[in-house]
Amino acid sequence: MTRAMTRYPKLQQQGFTIIELMIATIVFAVILLVVSAGVMRFTTDFYKSINTSTTQNAGRNAIAGMSEAIEFSTSVTSSPPATGSTVGYVCAGNEEFAYVLGNALPNTAGYGLYRFKPTGGCGPVGVPASSTPGWGGGQELLGAHMRLVYLDVEQADTTDPTSIWNISLKVAYGENDLICSPSLGSAAGGCNANAAQYPATLPVTAADVQCRPSSGSQFCSMVSLHTGVAQRLVGP
Repeated sequence: MTRAMTRYPKLQQQGFTIIELMIATIVFAVILLVVSAGVMRFTTDFYKSINTSTTQNAGRNAIAGMSEAIEFSTSVTSSPPATGSTVGYVCAGNEEFAYVLGNALPNTAGYGLYRFKPTGGCGPVGVPASSTPGWGGGQELLGAHMRLVYLDVEQADTTDPTSIWNISLKVAYGENDLICSPSLGSAAGGCNANAAQYPATLPVTAADVQCRPSSGSQFCSMVSLHTGVAQRLVGP
């Protein structure tokens, strides 16, 4: 009796070749690279928007505080920096706004835009070496890594005590190498490689301070604000 022989098909077991593995690895690496770039771009935009918002809020609070002080004061004095100086002040009633152009915070020089009530009368305070938080019962109006690059407070008509006071300020966020002054070093204008690093010469006009195009983890933002305010306590 012949035993029936059952034949089973020979299983073909075949894995991935090295070429296939290499292609799959490259595809996976490309996908991972694209995802990583997207996450980095999102993170950069997120922090940049936060810095921009913080700078805008600081500028708004500064100009609002100055406007309020002028509006409810009987006398206003504005003393811009003298030639070759960066120190100025604005006095409104019993309050003073002392400022140092281009002074990035925190800085051992003291302050950027400081609001306080002077005890010895309103006037130049220079840069107090012993400046501490709450000095003079006041507060610093700018945040870390910010600086005041321009401030102008003047009355529209100096012969009319009831005329509007115009306030213009510009606040910058960023390190020196991220801020430039085009007219100081670039014939073509604009913030390019030839533009002078801020602050090359002070004081400068507000329009002449800009953010240099940059990439990476460092950010620059700039906010310019202008308002007009009338003194309520000055009679006709």
